[in-house]
Amino acid sequence: MCTMSGKLLRHLQLLVLAAVLPSCATFHGRTEVLITSSPAGAAVYLDGQDTGETTPIRLDLGDFMFVAGYFGSDHEITVRKPGFEPETRRVYHHTAHYTSTWGEGVSDWMMLPLPLFWTLGDWFTPIGVKWDFIPHELHVKLYPTGKAPGQHP
Repeated sequence: MCTMSGKLLRHLQLLVLAAVLPSCATFHGRTEVLITSSPAGAAVYLDGQDTGETTPIRLDLGDFMFVAGYFGSDHEITVRKPGFEPETRRVYHHTAHYTSTWGEGVSDWMMLPLPLFWTLGDWFTPIGVKWDFIPHELHVKLYPTGKAPGQHP
């Protein structure tokens, strides 16, 4: 049995939820890293595991864009080729949150600096989240075994 106050409370909850959810939040970024090597055709390892791929390759560092982008982590990429010294590089995951300032809701100088175009959702969630892996392009020069710079024969 539903009372009038119960129906009113349920409608009020739905109204608040509908006002909060439609925000202008955007989520975007790259989860791929371009890996090239000189010479080409080197095996690519991600965090010590063979990917089964060779250079050049655009390696996706996440299964699902939002999860890998927002909750991503740093990775070690190793490039190996027979007859050459293996080279390891680190790519860093970077996430940035940004919001609008009060003045960005103003159309001209005569208008009050209030965020008139924000929804209630914009007040409670970030306006944007972006991410990237740095560097997102990685070139590795491979040296013949025993001939890498800094090695003495």
